[in-house]
Amino acid sequence: MAAYVASKWGLEGFVTALQMELEGTGVRAVIVRPGPTLTGMGMDWDPDVTGQMLAEWARWGLARHTALLRPEDVASAIAHAVAAPRGSHLSVVEVQPEAPLAPLGAEGAP
Repeated sequence: MAAYVASKWGLEGFVTALQMELEGTGVRAVIVRPGPTLTGMGMDWDPDVTGQMLAEWARWGLARHTALLRPEDVASAIAHAVAAPRGSHLSVVEVQPEAPLAPLGAEGAP
């Protein structure tokens, strides 16, 4: 995970520098932080390794529940950032999966 996380931080630093360098040019750069997303990544992993990784994500606070984003959810967030009207700038967009809905009457349900 260390190399993966380091690459993410490097990209965020790069985009932050771009945002400053491009300010006033009309060109905008945005950081999109997608949460756990249902992709092909990890589909061929050993189930025990996947279970350990998911447990680590929960321990580190990276996942609070088992729901995943769909790729189109992330694409929609990117489209909204790109479509922001001139004069506004979404510099960071974080997209997280919504927790599964609790059945009505269940403990913790509204």
